[in-house]
Amino acid sequence: MSDYIYANPAQVVGTLASRQGRFGFEPTVPPPDGGHDAIAAAFRAAAIDVATRARRAGRGWAAEGQIVTDRPPARIAQKPGGVVGSLLVDAMGQIVAQGINGRVEVRLPAAVSGELRKLIGLRDAAVTVLEAESRSSHDGDLLAELRATLNTSYDDYVRAHGPINRVETRGTGQFDDDGEEIVRRKYPRALLEFRRDPHFAVVAALEIFDEDSGRARKADIFTKRVIGYVDEVTRVDSPEDAVAVSMDREGRVSVPLVAELLGVDEAAAVALATPFTFPDPAKHGQLVPVAEYLSGDVRARPRLLRKKLADDPTLVRNLAALEAVIPPELGPEDIDVKPSASWVPEKTSHQNLQQSRPMSSTSSCPRRSVLCRSSSRMRPQSMPIPSRSRSACPMA
Repeated sequence: MSDYIYANPAQVVGTLASRQGRFGFEPTVPPPDGGHDAIAAAFRAAAIDVATRARRAGRGWAAEGQIVTDRPPARIAQKPGGVVGSLLVDAMGQIVAQGINGRVEVRLPAAVSGELRKLIGLRDAAVTVLEAESRSSHDGDLLAELRATLNTSYDDYVRAHGPINRVETRGTGQFDDDGEEIVRRKYPRALLEFRRDPHFAVVAALEIFDEDSGRARKADIFTKRVIGYVDEVTRVDSPEDAVAVSMDREGRVSVPLVAELLGVDEAAAVALATPFTFPDPAKHGQLVPVAEYLSGDVRARPRLLRKKLADDPTLVRNLAALEAVIPPELGPEDIDVKPSASWVPEKTSHQNLQQSRPMSSTSSCPRRSVLCRSSSRMRPQSMPIPSRSRSACPMA
C-alpha cells in the first residue's frame, strides 16, 4: 500500500478495507452503493481532483505522446506497528493482525498461540537490533544489551520448540520420472501462521538450518554487526558529485540540494551543474543528468527542441548534443529478414516469393519456389515440378 493512498483515502473509489485472504491480510475496496453509475461518477470526480491538483502544482502534461518519467517511486508504508499484516500481541495478551482499518483478532489453538507469541517476540528483538545498527556506527553497551536480549529469546524458543526452520518430511509412496520418491513437507502450524507477517524473512534468517541433519546454528546477527552504517553526505567538492548525491537521495536533480551540498546559492548551483545536466523541456525545464538525457528516444527529443528554440535559444546546446548521438538511419539493404520471423506478415512473405521466383523455360507453369531457411535473408530457392506434371500446371 503506497503512502499516497494512506495520505489521500478520498481518492479511493469505494471503501478501503482489508480481509483475510489465502496468504494473509489483503486490501479490498467494496464499491460504492448505486451500481455502475455511482462508480463512474465517483471515478470521474476523483480523476478530475487528481488532475486539478497536479496542474496547480505545475505537473500538468499535454497529450503529445509524452511519457511521464519524473514521478517519484511509490514507497511502501513501514510505520512501526502499523504495517498491514503485522502480527502483534495486545495488552491483554491476545494475538492480533494489523489490517487497513484496524486490528483483527487471530484465533488459534493454545499450543499454536504460545509458539506464535515467541516468534513475534523474536521478530521484535531482531528488528530492534537491526534498527540500532542502522542508526549508529558505534557498537556500544546498548547494542550489546539488545544482542543479549535477542540471544535469550532465541535460546528460549529453541529449548521449547526446536529450530525455527524445522520441517518434517514424509514419503508419499509415489515416485518421479527419475525413480526418486516424492516427499511431503510439513511445517509447524505456528510458522505457517507467522508467514503472513512482513518480517517473517528476518526471523527465518536468524539461523542457518541444515535440513538433512535437522540442526541449526545462529546467524551473525547474534554476535556482530550485519548492517553497515552510512553517514549522510552533507558536503561535496564537485558539482558532478552533487548531482550524483541528489539522484541517489531524491531520484532527481534537486537544485536546492545541489546548492546545499556545494555551499552556494541556487543560481550558482545551476551554473556549476550545467556540464553534467541538461534542462529538459519535456519536464518543464527540470535538470536531467547527461547520461539520462542522451539515452532513450533520442530521435523524438530534437523535434520538441526545434519548437522551443525560438523562445529559448539556450536549448541549442541540447540539440547539438542529441544530434551527435543519434545513430544513422538504416536503409532496406541494411536489414536482413528471416523468412520464419513471426513479425513478418504472411502476405508480405507471399508477395516476395511471387516477385522473385523464376519461370520455367520448358513449361507455362512457374517452378515452385521455397524459402531457403539456412540463410538469414529472404531468398527463393527453385524446386522443379515432378516430370508427370510438366504438361499441365498443377496450380491451375
